[in-house]
Amino acid sequence: MTSENEVFITLDDPACATDYRTVLYLATKGSLATTESACITDTWANFSGPADVHAWDETSKLYLRDLHYYDGDTDIISAAGLLSTGDGQCGAWVELLHECLLANNVSGLDLIVVLPAVWHDYMAIKNIIYDDVDPTFSGEYAYYVNTRTDDLNVETPGEPGQNKATPYMKLFWLHYIVLYGATYFDPSYGLTYGDEADFTSQCIDGWRRTDYRWRKRDVVGRPSYEVRFVVGSW
Repeated sequence: MTSENEVFITLDDPACATDYRTVLYLATKGSLATTESACITDTWANFSGPADVHAWDETSKLYLRDLHYYDGDTDIISAAGLLSTGDGQCGAWVELLHECLLANNVSGLDLIVVLPAVWHDYMAIKNIIYDDVDPTFSGEYAYYVNTRTDDLNVETPGEPGQNKATPYMKLFWLHYIVLYGATYFDPSYGLTYGDEADFTSQCIDGWRRTDYRWRKRDVVGRPSYEVRFVVGSW
């Protein structure tokens, strides 16, 4: 009778909160890294794309269990919850990436809170269809006079999330990502950004003003906006 034990070789003693099998797997899969920056590159390769991340499945004894970004109306905001239920919000995904990097004891990781553009309280992730195909504008800032949240079609394909071609949720008042060096890592969508303008260009399709009116991200001849990055705390 024989048995097998999976071995994970990390850069340094793991500093993650819990040595979850999937965390150690994602932290070391395909990696021969000998530096922190190489660990970042190799670990991120398991999220980038999105890569459609998989967790350990106890039944098959393989990494086959899908982990989703907003497969449904989830309230999961922790890595533990994501690994348990298979679905989570951006907070769960950013914690999972953070834990994977801490498994190699990578330092210098900042939590970044992405906020809507100034004077706005919500942002819409691509792609959004506005029900009013020929809207009238409210003043110089191009807000749709009668366009409220119920007037937006959020089911059209756009920016895919992990194991979810069209995430259930697309309208947010904040979003979480990770900063290392000069690169911002977004595990929910498997994307990286150079700055606020880059995030806005890749992801944003609309803004909501505090009076609940929406507008497209860019309207010819009208002012444009960018998301705001704020350093948070783990």
